[in-house]
This record gives sequence, structure tokens and C-alpha cells, in this order.
Amino acid sequence: NQSRNRGSKPDLKNQPEYRFLEKNALTITKENYNEYLKKLKEYSRKIRPSNNNSKGVSTSQIRNVFGEVKKIQEKAAKNSNGDDQVFPLQKLRTRFAYIYGRNKNNNELTNLMDLLDKLADKVKTNEQVVRFYELIEGIVCYLKYYGDKN
Repeated sequence: NQSRNRGSKPDLKNQPEYRFLEKNALTITKENYNEYLKKLKEYSRKIRPSNNNSKGVSTSQIRNVFGEVKKIQEKAAKNSNGDDQVFPLQKLRTRFAYIYGRNKNNNELTNLMDLLDKLADKVKTNEQVVRFYELIEGIVCYLKYYGDKN
């Protein structure tokens, strides 16, 4: 029964890693960087593909978004005090919605798209664009660390 399986999965939005990343990913400092890495690693572990009937997130599913964010981040890094790359990043929110809609039966992937959408909505500076990119890059890295096959 799909609805029973979906209901038995823990809601990732209530997990401490999700809440920490939602609150802090755009404002990471050297003082909270180690805690950020711990939460990022644990969040990535929870969204990875596994053998417990969860689909999980593979790097191939987020590769295009990662590439788009990387291009925006490269421009933002050249003008970290500005805000000229905020709008290009915010325009990716429709892509997050599309991926979410195409994968409604993948709790982990829809959770990640929801997190990215919430964070993109909060981005106001190029420095935060860079932090947003670093979050996605970290997730990709930890998915590979945990043995992503894609």
C-alpha cells in the first residue's frame, strides 16, 4: 500500500538537519561551519538512495540544477558585495517546482526541492548565492561519499 509506506516515512522537514540547513545555510560562518558540515552530511545520508524502498536523490537527478547554480555562482563570486545574481537564482525556483512535480512519489527528492526553493526565496545578496551553491555542492559531494551510483 503506497499511502501506508508514504505515511511511515519520517517527515524530513521535521528532522533537525533540515531545520538547521533551512535556517543557517545562507549565513554560514567559521564559527558554525563544523556544525553545518555535520548537518549537511547527515541530511545527505538521509536523502540518498537506499535499500529500504526509498528512491532517494541521485546526483544525476540534480546535475542540471547544480550546473545552472554553478554558472550563477561564478558570476556572483566576482561581485560578492552586489546582488545582480539574485534574480537569476530566483528564476531557478520554477525548475525546482518542475522537478518536485515530476517526482511526487520520491519523498527525498521532493524534500530537497522544497528546501532549495525555500532557501532561494531567502537569497538577497550575491554572497548568499555563493552559500546556496556551496550547499548544493556539499550535497552532491556527500551523495558521492555515500556511494551514489549516478
